[in-house]
Amino acid sequence: MKYGSPTAINSVATGVVKYLLDLSELAIHENLALASSAYGSIPNAAATVVDQMAAQFRNRGIAPVPIKFHRHGGFAMSNYGCLNPGERQLAMSRRTVTLNTDCAAKLAGKTLVVFDDLRCTGAHEDVLVKLLNLSEQKPSRVLFVYWIRFSDTLNQSNPQFEDLLNHAKIETLEDLMQCFSESKSESGRALTINARLVKFILKGGSGNRHFLLPEFFHAAGRDFCQQLFSASQSTDGYCRHRDLSKGFQILLRHIEMESQPKRDHDH
Repeated sequence: MKYGSPTAINSVATGVVKYLLDLSELAIHENLALASSAYGSIPNAAATVVDQMAAQFRNRGIAPVPIKFHRHGGFAMSNYGCLNPGERQLAMSRRTVTLNTDCAAKLAGKTLVVFDDLRCTGAHEDVLVKLLNLSEQKPSRVLFVYWIRFSDTLNQSNPQFEDLLNHAKIETLEDLMQCFSESKSESGRALTINARLVKFILKGGSGNRHFLLPEFFHAAGRDFCQQLFSASQSTDGYCRHRDLSKGFQILLRHIEMESQPKRDHDH
């Protein structure tokens, strides 16, 4: 899920939807609103799950209202999973999260479900709660749902364990290429673009192994590379960041080479 596997995204979404439908006291059939944790232009992993949740609800005759908490600035390029509790609070203080007036107006009387893949110290949740409390239009109830939730002991003593989870299966570009191959085999689809995936690829994986990028881009295919290119040029600014610009230039050269007319050779 963290790295865009459609199979994992669908599996998590299915589990969360079943959990919500099993909550007999939760009257969601006509008053459901769905949101993920805040993000900028490019969806985070949680947002891709929320999109799939919305599709599954619609298949059941339930039309949830989409809500987006927008992130401005902050720590988009830092490794948040490695921060301790105090550093996380400081990082959150450097970002701004907003809810536009159109989204706010849709919340009145709704049951708002906010999904995130992991709750560690609760810093993200605190920001959203404060924002909702300041809104003139308030939902009737707010339910935060997490796929993984750290114990109080762990989130105070070692929240950096989040980083180990983030790289438990995908640590190198070779790992990601294997995940890409499995995705094609299992679902017939490429990886779903999210912010973590964009940063991971452009950085050349955790080992900054940019020399592997041409092979990866060739295996990924034109459509995926074009999606990655568009995401890299978003207002989130990945293509301009010093740690990611090298990977972006390699991507740009690959796309330019692929767009050149193929020459026919005489035999």
